[in-house]
Parts: sequence; structure tokens; C-alpha cells
Amino acid sequence: MKLTRQTKNDFLKLFFLSATLGTLIWAMIEILLRNAGFSDIPTLPEISLDVYFIKISIRLNPGTFIGIGVGTFVFFKI
Repeated sequence: MKLTRQTKNDFLKLFFLSATLGTLIWAMIEILLRNAGFSDIPTLPEISLDVYFIKISIRLNPGTFIGIGVGTFVFFKI
């Protein structure tokens, strides 16, 4: 499928769905590995915006980027 004005919404839906699923699956893998005894699990630091009265942070992990890659690949192969 090509990215056009008609398919933009479908691409964005698939993009966010695959990012969310990748994040959740990676989180489950982290939990399983920690329970199995592994302590060095690859992860990325939080991206945060800290203002005096509010702090906004986003936690990304490698599963997020893997999910985005898989979702983008699936979109363009359909």
C-alpha cells in the first residue's frame, strides 16, 4: 500500500498500534527475563520534560522501535 491522503489515517492507526504492542510485548519480555534471573536487559532512558510544576516523561524501549518497524513494513507490503 502506498502512503496517500486516503491511506494516511490507516497508516497512523497502524503506526500507533504497532508501537503500543511492541512496547507491551517488550515489557512482558523484560518481566520474564528478570524472573529468570537476568539483570542486564537493554532499555532506553526516559525522555522527560521537567518544568517547575509539572513533569512529563515518556518511556521508550527497543520493542517500541521494533513494533514501529514491523508495522511500517506490514503497511507497505499490503
